[in-house]
Amino acid sequence: MRVIYGDLWQIDGFHVVPTNLTTRRDGTAIMGRGVAKQAMLRYPTLELDYGQFLQGQQTCLPGRQAACLYLDLDKRLICLPVKRQWVDRADLALIASGVQQLAALPARIAPVVFPLLGCGFGELSPREVLPLLETFLHEGRFILVLRDDVTTRRHAATLRPGACVDQAALRDLARLQSTPERRRLTQVLPCTAAPECERLPPTE
Repeated sequence: MRVIYGDLWQIDGFHVVPTNLTTRRDGTAIMGRGVAKQAMLRYPTLELDYGQFLQGQQTCLPGRQAACLYLDLDKRLICLPVKRQWVDRADLALIASGVQQLAALPARIAPVVFPLLGCGFGELSPREVLPLLETFLHEGRFILVLRDDVTTRRHAATLRPGACVDQAALRDLARLQSTPERRRLTQVLPCTAAPECERLPPTE
């Protein structure tokens, strides 16, 4: 797993979007906050497409809520559930299931870029999530993108109030890297090859 410090949307690759398993009465997925909101602003049909996928999964698997990855090859998007209801705290077991599915994707799905899954509105700490990511996503095609201060300001309208740069994650990464059995993590690199982010429409 490589680590980049910058903006998820400025990194070329398949973008992982943390989501929930909740749909509205009209069949659209609830994608109103965080990276999910950012994805929906870029791809307005996503909440309908993903909502239909979720409803189809529930039909195929009656009696349980599905937790499968949604992969859109055209948009190069991967929706990964981190919670069942949108109001819930993120579920580490659900994240573990999702990242194992990520690891099983064909090698041609690369690079795969993702934020700190379950942090932010999911209310998990980087200390809880990072060991799980490092365990399953150790291949070089997986890129963890930590948010810097410029990115925080750029996406402030979609982030948790009071959100700041991922300093806690940087500290926890340093702890992981100092542990011999976890040295598959690379050093944190600046985001140097990314073009300026496209302008987003205003949020409601």
